[in-house]
Amino acid sequence: MKNNDYLLPGIAAIGVAILFPITWIYELASSFSNMDEYRFSFQFGVSSFLFLLLGLASIYVYYSFMKLLHDHHNYKRADFAFITMIVVSILYSVGFFILDVTSLWISPLFNITVSSWLFASIIVIFGIIDLLIAVTLLSGHKELPEQFKIFAIINLIMGVFELTLVFSPVVLVLFPVVAILMALIFLKKPESIEIV
Repeated sequence: MKNNDYLLPGIAAIGVAILFPITWIYELASSFSNMDEYRFSFQFGVSSFLFLLLGLASIYVYYSFMKLLHDHHNYKRADFAFITMIVVSILYSVGFFILDVTSLWISPLFNITVSSWLFASIIVIFGIIDLLIAVTLLSGHKELPEQFKIFAIINLIMGVFELTLVFSPVVLVLFPVVAILMALIFLKKPESIEIV
């Protein structure tokens, strides 16, 4: 195995860490400039493409992270958690993009109602998955390097904040930290690789 096998996922993780706050800042700035019309509703525009790009990059990063656990540590206990994250991220990214497009034709009242419920639901779902990732990685803390334990603890904190809904905006800071940590793990040369 080459040392640079995870160079692209590392770059993608850095991209996610940068794109995540930019996307949300752009979305919030757009909402404040047009506050009367904005109430957690789907709107087709630049942010639709930013969120889609962010989602696709995140899917690639999570898949690569699961693969790294297999390749470098022969660790498959977290597969269910990562596969669930990937599936939900696909549904979220593609689904919300389609809903943004359909917002051009559907009733604003229906749009606001559906988007509010979906937004709250998806935060809770991501919270549950983040907790699942944390627990499955912490359960194997003796088999994995220290940076995976740190990654798991941050995911645990992030999951708890997401489940509260009220404190979920803290994720705007924590998720880029998680993405940077993933990038560091990707870009670090493996000390030893088990062949099983």
